Amino acid sequence: MDVSATVIATVVASIIGAASGVFVGLYSLRDQRKQKLVAQVDRVVDLGIEYPYLENDEFCRNWPADEINDEKYMRYDNYCCQVFNLLERIWQFSKGQPDSMRDFIYFEELIFRHKKWWFSEIENREGYEKGFLFFVKSYLE
Repeated sequence: MDVSATVIATVVASIIGAASGVFVGLYSLRDQRKQKLVAQVDRVVDLGIEYPYLENDEFCRNWPADEINDEKYMRYDNYCCQVFNLLERIWQFSKGQPDSMRDFIYFEELIFRHKKWWFSEIENREGYEKGFLFFVKSYLE
């Protein structure tokens, strides 16, 4: 085997090895992001179990609250912010594909249940991506 064939084989092997490393790294990073989202979904579920009123339809329909300094309503406000932040992260991860999002969470139920909070907290939505805002709006209209 001559020197040029050896150099070409080395270069090709290096390119294949680098490409494989990049692919494995990206796959591993995506898997880590997915596991983090699953843990965040579990946290939201745990909060709903610990504080059942956060997912109680009647309680949610009473938003916005007159007793704004009441601990329950402050917790609900923060909970909804956490829920919609999570939904946006899942939307980003899933590239806005509803079927892919449902692999994580039944997002429609959360959007509908907490729609009064969503509509009343306009300033909270300024931090969300326009595509996500449109996504939520499409389910609420």
